[in-house]
Amino acid sequence: MNNSNLLKLSEDTKNIILEVSALSGISQNVIKEVFEYMLINWSVKISDNPDTYSSLDIPYLGTVHIRYKDDKVADDGSLFTEVDAYVDIDDSFKSLVGNIHDEGRTELVSMMLKKIEQAIMVASSPTTKVIPKKNN
Repeated sequence: MNNSNLLKLSEDTKNIILEVSALSGISQNVIKEVFEYMLINWSVKISDNPDTYSSLDIPYLGTVHIRYKDDKVADDGSLFTEVDAYVDIDDSFKSLVGNIHDEGRTELVSMMLKKIEQAIMVASSPTTKVIPKKNN
C-alpha cells in the first residue's frame, strides 16, 4: 500500500501546517511529520482495540473519540472503513467561541495582541550560551 494514498493534505491542512511553521520557526516538513506520526499512532490504537473508543486530546479544543466499526465494499468494488466518532469540545473553547461571537472581534484582537507581545518578549530575551569545557 502506498503511504501517499493514506494521508492526504487538504488546502486547509496545508495552511495550518504553514501557519504553525511560521509561528514556531519549525520547518513545515517537521510539522507535517509530527501530525502524520500522531495520526498513524492513533490509527494503530483504534485498530488494536476495535470494540472501544480510542481518544485523542487536542490542546485547547477537546477530545475526539473514534471506534472502528466495519469495513464495507462500495458498489464500485472499492473498500472503505466505517467508524463511530464523537467530539467532546472543551468548555474553555466553547467560551472563547461565545465571547468572540458576543463581543465581536474585541476578544480576538485582545488575545492576538497578547500573543504578539509574548512572541516579541521571547524573541528579544537573551539566550544562554553553553560554553563547552576543555578537557585537560
